[in-house]
Amino acid sequence: ALTGQAPMYPLWTLGFWQSRERYKSPDELCEVVDKYRELKVPLDGIIQDWQYWGKYGWNAMRFDEIDYPAPREMTDSLHRMGMRLMLSVWSKVDQNSVRKTFS
Repeated sequence: ALTGQAPMYPLWTLGFWQSRERYKSPDELCEVVDKYRELKVPLDGIIQDWQYWGKYGWNAMRFDEIDYPAPREMTDSLHRMGMRLMLSVWSKVDQNSVRKTFS
């Protein structure tokens, strides 16, 4: 009563999410989603865990183009499959990673 009623999260947030130590390419990630769809196992989200940043340094929060040449296309493809993507973000950021400043 003090803060009001909490809103309900979207249903997809409460569904099944697939994660494993890491996916090494968009093809590998999408193949996993395709397999779930083929087996008719409900899947609402997939988690891209670490090392997608490659040459940019630990947790640079940027896709390395060598392994992930078109991250926007990958994300759009997942969305067309009714899938949500979550990226793991680590608490440590490499000192040599690109820094962005906001004004």
